[in-house]
Amino acid sequence: MNQDGMNAPGASHVSVSVIVPTKDRPALLREALSSIRAVGAPQVDVEIVVVNNGAEDGIEELAHEFGARYTRILTPGPSAARNAGLQICAGEYVAFLDDDDLWAPGHLIDHLAFLDRHAGFDAAVGQVVRTDPAGNPLEAPYPETLPVSGKIFARILMKWLQIGALVARTSAIRRLGGFDETLVAGEDWDLLLRLALSSKIGFIPKPSVIFRSREPGSDEEDSITRFRAAINSRVFLMNVHRAGSQRPPILQLARGYLRYLGIYVASLVTNTEAHLRQGRRASARRALIWAFQISPLHMMYGFVVRSRWRRVMFQALRP
Repeated sequence: MNQDGMNAPGASHVSVSVIVPTKDRPALLREALSSIRAVGAPQVDVEIVVVNNGAEDGIEELAHEFGARYTRILTPGPSAARNAGLQICAGEYVAFLDDDDLWAPGHLIDHLAFLDRHAGFDAAVGQVVRTDPAGNPLEAPYPETLPVSGKIFARILMKWLQIGALVARTSAIRRLGGFDETLVAGEDWDLLLRLALSSKIGFIPKPSVIFRSREPGSDEEDSITRFRAAINSRVFLMNVHRAGSQRPPILQLARGYLRYLGIYVASLVTNTEAHLRQGRRASARRALIWAFQISPLHMMYGFVVRSRWRRVMFQALRP
C-alpha cells in the first residue's frame, strides 16, 4: 500500500460512483462537480452520476463537461433521484453529494483506505462542516468522535449526519433497498440510520463535506423548516421503532427528540427576526405561529429565559 493506504501502483484500481441529484441549480451543480473532480488519487476511478430531477436546460451538457454519466427522471424527490443513480452506477463503492454542497479537499481517499483495511465494515463517514450560504463555518466540524466499534446508530440518531460525508460499499446500500421513496425529505438520514442498524460504519476524523445552510428570512425557508420538522420527526420515530436492542435509553431518546424540535423552533424564530428586519410582518407572524405549532414547550421556555425571543415575539405579534 502507498501512504494513503490504497493499493500500490500497478494493482487493481478502486472504483467509486458518486451520485449527484440535481434540480434547476446549474451554477451550484458546477461547484459541486468541481469539488468532486478536485478529489482523487491515481488508484481511484471516480464515476460521477448526475441525476436530473428538474428541467433539461443545459444540465446534460454540464454533466458531460465533467465526464459524468447523465440520466433524467420525472418522479419527484431526492429518494427517487438517488435510487435512479444507484440502478446504473458501476462502482464497487458509492458516495453521494447534493448539488448545493461541496466535498472538502481530501475527502474520499481516507474512507476508501479504511474500507480496504476493514472488511467487516460496510461504510465510513467523515465530519460535516456546516456553513452559511457564503461558506463561513457556523460551528466546529462534527462529529468530533464516533465509536470505534462501528456501532454508531445511537450517536447519529441523536445528531444527524449529512449524506455527503458517507462512502459505502455499493452492495450494502443496494441490500437496504436504497432510499425510501415514501419520504420526500429526511431520506438521507433515514438511510444512514438503517445502514447503522445493519452494518458497522467507520469514522474518519477529518472534514468531508461542506454543508451550506440557506439564508434565513424567506417564506420558502419557513415552509421548508416546518416541513422538515414533521418529516424528520417521522424518520426519528420510525428508526427508534426499528432499533430493537440497539435502541438508546428512553431518557436519551426524549432528550434527542426535544433537541430536534428545538432546532426547528430556533430556526423559525431566527426567520421571524429576519422578516421583521425586512418589514414583512405577515411573514414574521406566520413563522412565529409555525414555531408554536412545532413545540409550544420550547416557545414558552424561550419566552421566559431568552430576552431576544421575547423581543421578537412582541414585535411580531403587536397590533
